[in-house]
Amino acid sequence: MTIQEKLGNALRRLRNRQGLSQEAVALAAHIDRRYMSDVENGKRNVSLDILERLAHFFQIPVRDLMAEAERCTLLDNELLKSWLSDNDHGDAVVLEGDEFATAVVGVSNDGRVVYDYDQMMNCLVDTQHMSEDEALEWLENNTLRAIDYMGPKAPIVVHNLKF
Repeated sequence: MTIQEKLGNALRRLRNRQGLSQEAVALAAHIDRRYMSDVENGKRNVSLDILERLAHFFQIPVRDLMAEAERCTLLDNELLKSWLSDNDHGDAVVLEGDEFATAVVGVSNDGRVVYDYDQMMNCLVDTQHMSEDEALEWLENNTLRAIDYMGPKAPIVVHNLKF
């Protein structure tokens, strides 16, 4: 996946999460709507000026927007489970669905898979078409409340600190 495609996916997730159209984002960021479409579809190289305008619109630093884009990898659960097994964490519980694999940020000391909260919310809202309330409930049921039925290796979801 190219960096243009990763950036496009990240922008689409941010836009969808806020319930905005491409046209609304384009107008607010002073970008042509067709250009915005091309950016989201990975068909354009984005100038630093456009990147800064989009980050400003979404009220995030450019570095966070690029970090979001870099997390858009092709990791799937099969690859994740293979890595976990190879690294003595074969008994870790993995959330089913390849789309969740891209939200993995690590493994805890006790062998639990750690997922990024923002990434999981984006995934549930964008790919599963849940409301934010439904996504939050899903996360709680599959992490915090999951220990009873998933055991001590239930996944963890963490919030990133933003300063």
